Amino acid sequence: MLSKVDHVAFVVKDLDREIAFYRDVLGLEFILRRIWDEDYVRQMVGIPDAVLDIALLKLPGKEGSPLAEDGSLRPGKGDAMLELIEYKQPKGNPVAESPNTPGNAHIAFLVDDMDSVIARLREANTTFISKPLEVAAGPNKGRQVTYVRDPDGIIVQLMQS
Repeated sequence: MLSKVDHVAFVVKDLDREIAFYRDVLGLEFILRRIWDEDYVRQMVGIPDAVLDIALLKLPGKEGSPLAEDGSLRPGKGDAMLELIEYKQPKGNPVAESPNTPGNAHIAFLVDDMDSVIARLREANTTFISKPLEVAAGPNKGRQVTYVRDPDGIIVQLMQS
């Protein structure tokens, strides 16, 4: 029934800061940024006066770009994307920051060179939930793993591939 993941989305407080983190620190490819001030968006999110500032970044994968040759977005085509959404109006309130809060989410990335990624995160003054450690049991036994927070507090898991 389901055929493919198109995108994963997070609502953020400061879109510029989040783009810089995912693009410049983690190396995701920036695709586009656009203000969504359309009635269908307001109906979809259930907020009558919603105006969204949205950025799309390409998640790692092998399918290719979601952009057509003319620069338009091809929904469902190419790699899955990370969608970062800043509500220009109305502003929302942050949720609890604990990893065990129902409704909380995280995104996990496999990395080829954990030491290099950790160094970039430290240079960017990223908040670490855990120091890099070795998985002691289960299907990922022996891999290095860590939990960090992006600038808005969203949890990012990094695991040595």
